[in-house]
Order: sequence, then structure tokens, then C-alpha cells
Amino acid sequence: IVYTGRNQLFTDYQYSPDRRKVEFYWTGSEARIRFSGSTKILANIRIANAGYNGDYKPLAYILDGNYLRRETPGGYSGTTTIATGLSTGEHTLVVRRDGEADGRVWLENITLDNGAQLLQAPAVNSTRKIEFYGDSITEGANPVRLSTSNDSDGETWGASNYYAYAARVQRSFNADARFIAKGGIGVSSTFWFHTMRDVWN
Repeated sequence: IVYTGRNQLFTDYQYSPDRRKVEFYWTGSEARIRFSGSTKILANIRIANAGYNGDYKPLAYILDGNYLRRETPGGYSGTTTIATGLSTGEHTLVVRRDGEADGRVWLENITLDNGAQLLQAPAVNSTRKIEFYGDSITEGANPVRLSTSNDSDGETWGASNYYAYAARVQRSFNADARFIAKGGIGVSSTFWFHTMRDVWN
């Protein structure tokens, strides 16, 4: 498994007795695996809380380069099915923290079929590193149309760092990137509780 972005080993014994679970700290953090011989993929995930104002705290799943779907499980803990009906050939999966930076999100494990084989994980260009600092534009607030319900314009939108300009730059250069971004944050005034100077320092 290859990890990119801001991840850390989750060492809280209450939630991780084996101390092997990985927390996706900032948005844009990823776990990447490559495997063969499995027709399905399951993952155990935990969302500690819903964060500010109960916003979406999704994980995105990118399978073989295709953006599958996003979880919106504020407070969720359990097993989710990422994909079924796969061929037994080689596949690449990226699990990505894709929403806003509020709340705590971690990956407990990924489950494949019995007999499946983990292959060499997809490489990231370790000599090309980019760190993005910013607000909701960098974070990826509301670029994705989720449904057509309840909003005055007939559409519901969701946060997605994957479709933000910074992540597009990351993919263009196959870079190992960090996204230090928070929606509503400002240099001297802020919609949030802290300014950039409070956080970035």
C-alpha cells in the first residue's frame, strides 16, 4: 500500500487496539493498492464525527482511474462495499479523503476475496512534491453535482478535492501532494474560528 498526502498511524488504543489503522488527516490524502484475483472490494472505515455544521466528510473511491462514488457517513463506523462484479485481472484502487477538512476519518482495513494477491502498489513520483495552501477553492468546496433536489436552483452540490484545481495539478504531474486547506479561512478575517496565520504557523 502506498500512502500520499497527510496521513498518520492512528494510535488511540480505544479505537485501534492493534494501532495499525491509518487516519486521513487533511483532504486529498490517499491510500493506493494494486491487486488481482478478487471480484469485490470491501473497506472498514470510521468517521469520528460529522465536523463543522454536520458537513459531508466523504471518502472517494477511484477504481482503475474511474471515480466511483463518495461516502457521506458523518459518524459512521463499519464496512462499506466499494465494488463488486470485478474481473479477476489486475485492478488499482485509490481510497481518498475527498471532502472538507472537518472531522476525523480513518481507514481500518481493505478486504479482498480469499486467494486474491496484492501487487506492487502504483508508484508516485517521489522527486516531485507539491504542497498547496488555501481556502475552500483549494480544498474543493462544492464543485460536484450530487443530485437535483431541494436547492433553489434545483441542484445539490458537494465538496470534492479530487475535482478541485489543485488536485488536477497533482495528477497532471503525478506528484506527491499535500493539501493544507480549510473552507472559509482568511488571512486577517475568517468565516471559520481561526485565520491562516493561526493555522499555517
